[in-house]
Amino acid sequence: MFKIVITTLAALTQTAAAVAGMGDVISSFRMPIPGNTGLAWDGQYLWSCHYSLTYLYRITTTGSLVSSFRMSPAPYGYFFGTTYDGRYLWVCESPIGRDRTYFSRFTTTGSRVGGFEKNYESLAGITWEPGYLWHYRFKYTTAGSFVSSFPQPFYLRELAWDGHYLWASGNGVYMTKITNKGSIVTSFPAPGGGASGVTFDGTYLWYVNGTGGWAYQVDIDVKGVDPGSMGKIKGLYR
Repeated sequence: MFKIVITTLAALTQTAAAVAGMGDVISSFRMPIPGNTGLAWDGQYLWSCHYSLTYLYRITTTGSLVSSFRMSPAPYGYFFGTTYDGRYLWVCESPIGRDRTYFSRFTTTGSRVGGFEKNYESLAGITWEPGYLWHYRFKYTTAGSFVSSFPQPFYLRELAWDGHYLWASGNGVYMTKITNKGSIVTSFPAPGGGASGVTFDGTYLWYVNGTGGWAYQVDIDVKGVDPGSMGKIKGLYR
């Protein structure tokens, strides 16, 4: 009887993963440091910043804190996003009332190795498209040169690049896929509420709810999705 139960549970989990559709939660965990406003993926770990603390935190995909470092020297303000370019971490910071946004580059051990600034204030995150940084609706080189922009479909609070499209939060509690020209492709309700940090791990979208303190790994594959199934299997993984 015991073996039958184990086999049944394994089959149920595999079936759930197989039918997961866009917006379904694959896994979730409570963040070790609440108040997060950015999320990045380095190929093995998640990285997150806090809106008012000058630290970057390295976290496992099950929520364990691996390490952290203090971003120093760095302007003190409010941190709204982080991303990983394959070698370095980038952090976006905008001190309130100073009409400046700083894009700082760090090694994964905490050494600052350059960056750039822009003369506007924006409470938005960043993401890495190979060779470029996206911030809000602007695309920059790593030296800070403007490349392109698009008319905003809504306020793009957080961004992730999945290799073809941008994923953004900011319009209430939805995650939205948009082209690099700003056209909306599709969207789904974000389980757990609005995202304050978003990243892509090569297969799944991750986002963190800074207010609620939870991180979610979400399926964004839309092939064969029955809209009525969205979000229904998440209870198996919480």
